[in-house]
Amino acid sequence: MRYPKLRELVEAIKALIIGPYTANFPKKPAICSSKYRGRPTYDEKTCIGCGACAIACPTGSITMIEAETEDEPYRIFNQDLGKCIFCGECQIQCPVETGIELKPEWDLAVLNREDLIYEGIRKEVLFCSDCGCVIGSIDQLRYLYRRLGPLAFSNPTLILSMED
Repeated sequence: MRYPKLRELVEAIKALIIGPYTANFPKKPAICSSKYRGRPTYDEKTCIGCGACAIACPTGSITMIEAETEDEPYRIFNQDLGKCIFCGECQIQCPVETGIELKPEWDLAVLNREDLIYEGIRKEVLFCSDCGCVIGSIDQLRYLYRRLGPLAFSNPTLILSMED
């Protein structure tokens, strides 16, 4: 019969005296590092609804749906966290830098796949009166108007959208 090595015996005694090396997860929440990339979350106040996050998403987990109703046309951003690889491209490509952020929320385990699909935000859009194509969201046009300053007067669409 082989006897245990001295090093393994020391480790076993340390584990009995000090306690386990593992985290005490269910009793205490796990602390993430500051650079941890968790669940992407929209900030409805700062998001301009431009759709850069949906375009930049490599897996297509963020989808942009444009729906036109008789009352108001709008754009909805949906997230499917089952497809998300938490790469952070949506946050990097956001022009306002705080419209979508990766929060340190990591405990995303669910029993049903439908629970991983979230409706992000809903933004009102402006359509062209001639061709019916989408010009952009109202918040995006206001953002451009603020960023351009006096140069916005060279674009009649921006001027007309700021009148209301």
